[in-house]
Parts: sequence; structure tokens; C-alpha cells
Amino acid sequence: MAPEATSTLLDALLATAPDAVLIAASDGTIVLCNQRAQELFGWENCAAWRDRPLTALLAPEAPPHLGQLIRRKPITGLELAMVRHDGTPFDAQVWTSSIPASASILAEARTILFVRDITASRAAVSAIRRHNQELTVLNNIAVQATQTYAIPDMLADILDQTLDAVRADTGWIEIFKSGAPAIGTSHLVTRGLPPVPETAEPCADLRARVAAQVRTAGKPYVILADDQVGRCLGIDVPSQLLGVPLITRDRVRGVLVVVGLLHHQPHPLRLDQVQLLAAIGHQISTAVENARLAAQAAEVDMLREVDRIRSELLASFSHDLRSPLGLIEMTCSTLLRDDVHLDADSRDELLRDVRAQIGRLTKLVDGILALEQLESGHLTLKRMPLDLRDLLRGSVQQARSVSSHHRITLDLPADPLAVLADADRIEQVLHNLIDNAVKYSPNGGEIGIRGRRADRRIRIDVTDAGLGIPEDQRGLIFERFYRIERDAARHVSGAGLGLAICKGIVEAHGGAIWSVPAPEGGSTFCFELPTAPMELQ
Repeated sequence: MAPEATSTLLDALLATAPDAVLIAASDGTIVLCNQRAQELFGWENCAAWRDRPLTALLAPEAPPHLGQLIRRKPITGLELAMVRHDGTPFDAQVWTSSIPASASILAEARTILFVRDITASRAAVSAIRRHNQELTVLNNIAVQATQTYAIPDMLADILDQTLDAVRADTGWIEIFKSGAPAIGTSHLVTRGLPPVPETAEPCADLRARVAAQVRTAGKPYVILADDQVGRCLGIDVPSQLLGVPLITRDRVRGVLVVVGLLHHQPHPLRLDQVQLLAAIGHQISTAVENARLAAQAAEVDMLREVDRIRSELLASFSHDLRSPLGLIEMTCSTLLRDDVHLDADSRDELLRDVRAQIGRLTKLVDGILALEQLESGHLTLKRMPLDLRDLLRGSVQQARSVSSHHRITLDLPADPLAVLADADRIEQVLHNLIDNAVKYSPNGGEIGIRGRRADRRIRIDVTDAGLGIPEDQRGLIFERFYRIERDAARHVSGAGLGLAICKGIVEAHGGAIWSVPAPEGGSTFCFELPTAPMELQ
């Protein structure tokens, strides 16, 4: 190409190129540049750039070999840090190409360099990424607020996510006591505050100062640089602090506080981060309010359940008390009537009935007292070495004598079932379980009782072929006053104390009790007790 044409082409390139264009000699010094390059690097005239080395355009942190790489090898879209004439750094993208000596109108020209300022585009990409991260944090907090109502755990997780989002490592969330005339704290979670006595008082003073200001003003509270913040953290660096109010229903419920520190070094918060913290504060307010409403709803449900149980308990007690009292009253009235003449045998039979009904009342009262002792931890066990086979034989014999409609079987091993236990209490457990099996098998049938050794424990099973237990109620049957909700079981008398007493007694002995469905219908109640030490067997 003729020199004139080459010169025209070069002039057009320099004038129309959207990027900065620099032409360097073989030694790496600049011999020519366009107007865009002068504007980008801040050169006022040709003297400012002529004979300037390309390496002077690179930021100090650039690798030493980068200047040689730019001059000797073609580069496509390399991103690096460069500096302007006044030392201001900026992000750049660079393309290079070598110039053959035969094609150059400048004898010394060997490399052409295109430089594009990507500071704005990088900032835009960074802002988009930061915005997406902030949206993710807000979404995570919103999801978490609907999935858990455990306020302390929820606040701790939200604080961690918030501090990570704004790149800070110190802050706290404080929830004020509801309805308190003065500022009181119902929940407080912190991160980054040193757990040392020397900072306890400064931190308490700082929290009180921020809480009072936020609660009074109802808007964000900013401390730009304060020694008190540093004293709270045990460092000598004045630090920025931002407190965001947590507001629901026009009331300040608490405060979210972030300290502008990262690794104990100042890390000021940006304006957009302040806006993010305000949005997070709104999410926290909503989450805490939802948790409070859920707790109130649960409390209402609990009170309703208490009322229901109380009503059922009163109805059950009324029935269990009225029946024996009615019989006692009727029998006593009969015995006191002048117009009724009874022989000695009839009078003795009526008196025996009275004694039986008194025993029934005594059993009910004793059950309530025993349960109260168990739940208060005041039950005293008279432990002694026992062979449970003896207690089982006695309980089965007693059950057979009062229940002629059931076939009660007993399966025992030849070796002793040795335990260290209170004989009267364990006998009460056996009586309650066998009596339960009889009552919930109204049509008779077989009741099987089995004892065996299982590793270092003794296990007793009581199996009936009765009504069975609905699976959704199996976990409730050992609660006091609970009775199976089934039409076929409504005829069964009792206050719902027997199984609760069994559970308390067995657990007081270090054992466990549970229920499983029987293979052929009905239920099996199982309990285990630790075996007695070898020296006591």
C-alpha cells in the first residue's frame, strides 16, 4: 500500500476508533496516540505522552513481565489495572497487535495498543451481582420467617446472613419487651462482640444508647465515627454504626445494628447497603410479629385444650365418684330403714359392698396422689432385690379371680427375672396394665402375659385381643387424664390416670414403657427394667 494511503488509513483509525489507541516503538515507548487516549489518561498535550514507556501506564500491582508481554505477543481482551496521568487507577481491557516494519509509516512503530475503560461496566456487573445477592438474602429471610417460629434461632440466622451480605462481622438484633414503659429486652442475638468482662459495660451502654435513640425517633440512627463503638469491641479504632428500627403496626419492636468493621478494620457502609438493611429490618419485624401471633394462637389452642381436658376430667371424676357414692348411699339407706328387716348374711353382704366401693374411691384418690408425687419428683422408692416372676404370678392369680370372661395366660422363663425395685410400685404397674387389658377387651378373649430377659434388662409384655389403639392416639395414651377417643371405648370407666402412673413408676426405676399393636388385633403394652446387679441376684 502506498505511504499516502497508509497514512490516510492510520489517521482515520486514530480519529474514529471508540477506544484509546497508542502506538509504541520497539523499546516500548509511546510514539503516537489518538485524542481518546489523551482524554483517557489525562494528557494535556503531546509532550505528556511522547516517549513515555507503556509500563508507566500499568498499575503498580501489575506483574513485572506484563509490559514485555504487551509489546511482544498479540493480546485479545486482557483485563488489567492501569493508571491515569494523575495516578488515578482504573480498570481497563487491552488488545494489542504487532506492526511489521514494512507496513509502518513511522520507522520506529512496532506495536499498536487499544485500551478500553471498563470501570463503569465492571461496576455495573458488580452492582447487579450485589443486587442479586441482596435479593437472595431477602428471599431467604422471608422464607425462613414462614418456616420457623423459634425467635432466637431465627434471629441468629438472619443476623449471620445480614452481616455476610454487607461484608461486616459485628452487629446485633435486639427485640424489645412488648408493652414495657421503659426499654427492656425480650430477645438479643449478637455476633462479633467480645465476651470479656472489660467490654460488657461499654457494650451495654452502647446498646442502650442505640435502642433509646431508635425507639424515640423511629428512624435509622447513624454513628459515623465514635470511640464508644471501639471501646465496646475492645479496639482503638473509631467505627461507624448503623441502627435500623424494626417497626410493625407503627410501633418500634426492636433494632437491627451493624458496625462498619471487617476483621477489626473500618469498613464503612454504602448508601445502598443502608437501604438493604432497612428492607431486612422490615422482614425481621414481620417475622417476629408472625412468631408472636403464632405463639398467641398456640397459647389459645393450649388453653382450649386445657379447658377440654378439665371438662373431660370433671365428667370422668363425676362418674367415678358418683357411682360408688351412690351405691354407698343406697346401701346405707337400706341398712337404716326401720321397715326393712335383714338377716345377718344379707347385712354382711351389703356391708361388704360398701367396703368395696370405699376401696374404689380410695384407689382413685391414691392414684391422683401417686401421680402428683411422680410429677413433682417426691416419690420415694423402697428398692429391694425382687424376682418379678413372683409378682407376675400374684398379679395373674388376682386377675383370674375377678375376671371369669377372660383366659389369662402366663409365660415365664425358668431363670429368675431379678430386678432392684419397689415391689408395691411394680405390682401397681402390673395391676394397672392387666386391669387395662381386661377393661378394653369387653368380649372376653385371651390376655397373655410374658416375662423374659433381654440383654441387661427385664422385659414384661401384656397382650390383649381387645379394641386396640388408633395409631394417631398411641403417643398420647401415657398422658394423664387421656382416654382413647373411640365409640367402642366410651363404656370403659376410668379417669385416664392408670397408664400415666405406670409410665411415672417405670421411668422412676430407670426403665421404659411403650405400646405396640398386637399381631392379631388388640394391643401389647411393654415395659423394661434394668436387671439387678449380679451380687444381688
